[in-house]
Amino acid sequence: MRAILGAAVLAVCGSSAGAAVFRYDLDLIYLGTRYTELQLIFSGTGEEIRKDSYLADGNPFGLPVYSSAGIGDAVSFSGIFYVPDDQDQVLDYFDNGGRAYACVLAGNDCSATVSAVRTSASSLSFQAGEYVSFVSNLGAGGRLSYTYNLDYMSSGDFADGFYVFWDRTAEFAVTSASITDLSLAPVPLPASAALLPVGMGAIACLRRRRRRPRPRSAAGHSRP
Repeated sequence: MRAILGAAVLAVCGSSAGAAVFRYDLDLIYLGTRYTELQLIFSGTGEEIRKDSYLADGNPFGLPVYSSAGIGDAVSFSGIFYVPDDQDQVLDYFDNGGRAYACVLAGNDCSATVSAVRTSASSLSFQAGEYVSFVSNLGAGGRLSYTYNLDYMSSGDFADGFYVFWDRTAEFAVTSASITDLSLAPVPLPASAALLPVGMGAIACLRRRRRRPRPRSAAGHSRP
């Protein structure tokens, strides 16, 4: 995760001078993955099980959940996004060019799902396509919800049949949050500039070697 975020910071600082770019870091408690309007159909018997809301962690059907962490475990979120300079724009989603610079939630890369961001001093949300995929109230006591199927009425298979559901959402409690304005970070030197002192030092060394006097013979005369 650090490698992903580190590369993203360099990309932001190197190519987005003057842009409103912020990094969000949240400490979280994993609350589980919840399915809504879940329907399980057993192929052999035709039996159906319907659940309006179903907490899937540890389920006996093998339904996938978002995190390998257990319910109650501490996890984290870090994301780097463009946000609007104009505070009048905070009610609208702000384009992130198809994806975020970085987005890592509970150890999973979520940057490709982020196409636009809406933010304020107390909340952050982003969307992919037409669907809001992430909503968080910033600060202790807030709640982060990440809907990651991104298509309503999705389906899948399990050992004894198949299932259909409306939404699948990973839920977290926010214990702390910090926001860093990367627009104020120093712009790193390009690689060529960073190597310039090394190159100049090498040239100076060659010059010193060329200027060394040639050794003299025992008779005090220079060697031919």
